[in-house]
Amino acid sequence: MDLSNREEANIVEGDQPWLIRNLIPMIGVAALVAAVIIGVLAWNLRQSARELEARMAFTKATTPEKQVEVAREYLGTEEAALALMQAAAGEYENRNYEPSLNAYNLFLDTYPKHPLTAGVYLGRAYSQLALGETDAAKASLQQASQDKESVYRPVAMLELAHLYGRSGDAAKQLELLNQVSEAYATSRYGQQAIMEMAEINATTTSPQEDDAAATPEEETAEASATDGGS
Repeated sequence: MDLSNREEANIVEGDQPWLIRNLIPMIGVAALVAAVIIGVLAWNLRQSARELEARMAFTKATTPEKQVEVAREYLGTEEAALALMQAAAGEYENRNYEPSLNAYNLFLDTYPKHPLTAGVYLGRAYSQLALGETDAAKASLQQASQDKESVYRPVAMLELAHLYGRSGDAAKQLELLNQVSEAYATSRYGQQAIMEMAEINATTTSPQEDDAAATPEEETAEASATDGGS
């Protein structure tokens, strides 16, 4: 065998161990990836079947109580999330504020990252207000105001401003109203905030202005007192 043939043979012999060492692990990785994909597909199929099963069950739940009962059975599904929101709203409309609050809490405990979480916080605040839980309602409204992309945010901010106004914190009330008027200037929420700020400013006058500008009644009373004294 000449030198060139011997070198070619050595190259081939040297390549064989590399293939044996690396081909088997590559096949193993491919099998693992395939198993993961199959597992994900199977899980998705099971979830789809569970969602369909939950949907069928909810069509038979005609009362808020039944909706919550079925939701507990299918917690984790999207159908259960929507059913809990519907049940909580229904209980609130029926003036069953405690069950409404419980349904909202169950939603938040189960779906903390749900896209409709801000709306649930807003609904929970209404139930808490109905139960006289003002501080808890403030906390819920603050949570509902966090998501700047949520359609519920301006409503939550207005409601929170009203709570601050009723508690006598006019400065915080005006701050929130101003934020709504700036962030939602072209919406009805922004216009409402502007009107409320104008009303607050119209009823808030300084003591100096009150002393400087006497009303006609005060002027008449003063004149009468002067005449009587003379």
